[in-house]
Amino acid sequence: MKNYEATVFMKPFCSWTAGVLSVLDKYQVKYEIIDISNDVDAYRTLVERTGQYMTPCVEIQGQMLVDVGGSEVEEWLISAKDKSKDE
Repeated sequence: MKNYEATVFMKPFCSWTAGVLSVLDKYQVKYEIIDISNDVDAYRTLVERTGQYMTPCVEIQGQMLVDVGGSEVEEWLISAKDKSKDE
């Protein structure tokens, strides 16, 4: 997972964001944080990519995980790891 990169669209007051970041750290995924709360362009980008405004949303390896918590991100990472073993 060290080679994975993610973009995390978040709001600082969102309680799920800490869980998402914790999981990304656990799997050593490099990530960029985009705070949409005071950035109109970032907010528009999120809505264009996901069709909604809920956060956190995490884009990992080109896959957008919408309105997720840490456990859902971890499930995705484990699944992606298992798929890469099969290839």
